[in-house]
Amino acid sequence: MLMDLPVCIFDDVLAAFEVRAMRHYFMEGPESRSAPQTIEVHLKGRTFHFLTDHDVFSKDGLDRGSRFLLETFMEHWGDQGGLSGEPFRILDMGCGWGAIGIILATIYPRARVVLVDINPRAVRLTEENIRRHALLNAVARLSDGAENIQGERFDAVLLNPPIHAGKETVFRLYRDAYTVLDASGSLWVVIQKKHGAPSTLKYLQTLFDHVQTVERNAGYQILHAVKNAK
Repeated sequence: MLMDLPVCIFDDVLAAFEVRAMRHYFMEGPESRSAPQTIEVHLKGRTFHFLTDHDVFSKDGLDRGSRFLLETFMEHWGDQGGLSGEPFRILDMGCGWGAIGIILATIYPRARVVLVDINPRAVRLTEENIRRHALLNAVARLSDGAENIQGERFDAVLLNPPIHAGKETVFRLYRDAYTVLDASGSLWVVIQKKHGAPSTLKYLQTLFDHVQTVERNAGYQILHAVKNAK
């Protein structure tokens, strides 16, 4: 029986099942029939309504990691902190149905937000959710990481990495983020310790000037990597 396995082996088997169950989210062509639904997300005293569907990550609600990433980023910047003056450029990499980028575009109306995903269904949902929120400062694009946004530069990249896609893919996304960041820009990553937070920290330190774990909560860690700390 699975439950009779030692704890360490059981955790490894469970993680493998989780990876297999989620693998199809990071793909170029969803396989299941479309069945759209509207969900609510409550954050910072606001209620957001999003259209979601099969074959997109966390279709039934905002996942714990993305919520933690949003809350940490907004706590760092404050209600408008750091976003005055020139428009602040934000990239939501691997946006899914658009929660992170759309919430930030709503709360920070002076920001310019680009949301990208490799999954066409996710991009279509994000486009519809941008329309539903009447946002003029957000745009969705089909892109495998930074593939279709080369030449643009951002002040912040937010990433809840697709761990199920494998370390090679995840580390490539970290490199993509570094490439599209402005000289003083920074990458914000949410990752669980059991899914490779220590190895992610070490790898980011080979790319960025300054990397630190800024928050921890229930197994999740928020890593903040500054491109040029000088």
